[in-house]
Amino acid sequence: MLLLRFKGAVEELEGFGGFQTHRSWWVSSKEIVNSEKEGRRYLLILSAEMKVAVSQTYQSKLKERGFL
Repeated sequence: MLLLRFKGAVEELEGFGGFQTHRSWWVSSKEIVNSEKEGRRYLLILSAEMKVAVSQTYQSKLKERGFL
């Protein structure tokens, strides 16, 4: 068992090819299939047909990488 804050876990995942999309979500870029916009909100669609919200804080980083 490992105990650390989510921020620390995200820092440990650097180099694994993924993104923090919300304050409690990290998504592997390999699993992103598509994205959609609902009003002002962006959602990532993952290979498991799961939809993950992208907060405004992380939208610019995902747009730079071409995922939104």
